[in-house]
Amino acid sequence: MPDSSQMGDSGDDGNLGSDDAQGSLDDGPNDAISGDAEDATAMPDAAPPPDSSLPPDASPPDASPPDSAPPPDSAPPDAAATDAGTLRDVAGGDSGKPPDAAPEAGVTTTDHTPTKDAYVRDGTFAMTNFGSDVTLAVKNAYDAPGNGFSRRAWLTFDISNFTSITAAKLRLFLISLDNTDANAVLANVFSTPAASNGWGELTITWNNVPAIGPQIASNSLGTPNVGTWVEWDVTSAVQTEIGGMCTLVIEAGVGSLRLASFSSREGMHPPVLRITGN
Repeated sequence: MPDSSQMGDSGDDGNLGSDDAQGSLDDGPNDAISGDAEDATAMPDAAPPPDSSLPPDASPPDASPPDSAPPPDSAPPDAAATDAGTLRDVAGGDSGKPPDAAPEAGVTTTDHTPTKDAYVRDGTFAMTNFGSDVTLAVKNAYDAPGNGFSRRAWLTFDISNFTSITAAKLRLFLISLDNTDANAVLANVFSTPAASNGWGELTITWNNVPAIGPQIASNSLGTPNVGTWVEWDVTSAVQTEIGGMCTLVIEAGVGSLRLASFSSREGMHPPVLRITGN
């Protein structure tokens, strides 16, 4: 494309000026070729003017490289299988283990109802059996011992099928607390020696109860606990009875004048011993 500075007169009157015409005639073929070469050297790759239809800050359509996505062969051929395996591991709950890892020695958490339960009562009821009652009553009438108001609950669980126990919780459903006062009831759990496992559900009374061992757990019960499950951690006692029977006794602490009534195994919410082990 000729240099616009060499055509200055043509834009004014439409006629070619004499100087321009003469210059064109005097220039020989060599000058013409040289002029073309100079023009070509000055603008070898002139870019087209920017597209005025784009807004000032818009990027041209080809601003990004056409191949911005990763090449088709950037993923390993078995990528799909790898992803699927990861999802299976997560669904299985432990992605850190190989797919064929064996379960951990059959450790489970299960609930066990008592083989027998009953409560006993002092005073004029000291020789009365309550083994078939739908409740397990607990009360400490320390202010009037022997008046027939104190009660203790007995429960025995069969844990003969266990060889290892990592946790054990005694869980009872609290039916009611009486209105003797507004104080909380301190419900203490005691273990018993193995010799005490032979008591009978339909023969146990206040007067013939077997020996009681040390206190192993405690829970403070108030009105908000009524109608709910309450629990005690009794792991230490249960572990000593692995492979046999385990008897637990619930007794209200001193100052707990309110009567606490739990569901027995004959009731709608039988007690359970929740054991984690195998």
